[in-house]
Amino acid sequence: MGVAVSNIDEALKTYRSTLGLKPSYVKEVKDHKIRVASFKVGGSSIELFEPTDPTSTVAAFLAKRGEGMHHVALTVDTYTPL
Repeated sequence: MGVAVSNIDEALKTYRSTLGLKPSYVKEVKDHKIRVASFKVGGSSIELFEPTDPTSTVAAFLAKRGEGMHHVALTVDTYTPL
């Protein structure tokens, strides 16, 4: 699950204090103009996305919808077109 946030450092404090989660990593993805923090939760992960540039898609998402769930991604073994 991807969550768009305005301030990743503030969100990290909340995830640590409220949920007891520590990020697996925090890194900048320059080609997408975002910072990402990832948490392992069981067999899944939660990723926080903060825009580093006002022209990024995450910045546009935040401007339109505010902070919250950006996307859900699933991993599958095989893909068969319909």
